[in-house]
Amino acid sequence: MHAGQVDLTAAEVRVLVDRQFPAWRDLPVEPLPLRGTVNALFRLGPRLVARFPLVPDDADVVRARLESEAALDLVAAWHLLDAGPRGALRADLGSGDLEWARGAAWALQQALGAGWYYVDSNPAMSAMGLRTLERLVTDPPAVP
Repeated sequence: MHAGQVDLTAAEVRVLVDRQFPAWRDLPVEPLPLRGTVNALFRLGPRLVARFPLVPDDADVVRARLESEAALDLVAAWHLLDAGPRGALRADLGSGDLEWARGAAWALQQALGAGWYYVDSNPAMSAMGLRTLERLVTDPPAVP
């Protein structure tokens, strides 16, 4: 799909996991049948998913994305959860202030676009964006 796209196999993911996360070497690796354009996803045991970029990039760019990958995973907390459950999720995950604020920033970026762009074509998505904006305004994250 992309020039220079990497086609990653489950066997290659197995080697990477075994080398970098030896505690997970007994977990089975299975590709997820989703066809994304940015990442390949592999199930790692019953509870984890490993995400790999499909297109190689500059090491500094990849490092910056990795530092924000955990924050990107927190976006759903802002889109889907009210304050109580969102706080419980944060506590369970042990997210620090910086990571939590980055997740909120990503949610803000998405919500600003979704709130107006999908008003007519996807009202549910628009409403989700507006709810996220309301959550961010009424319960803003602490900025370190």
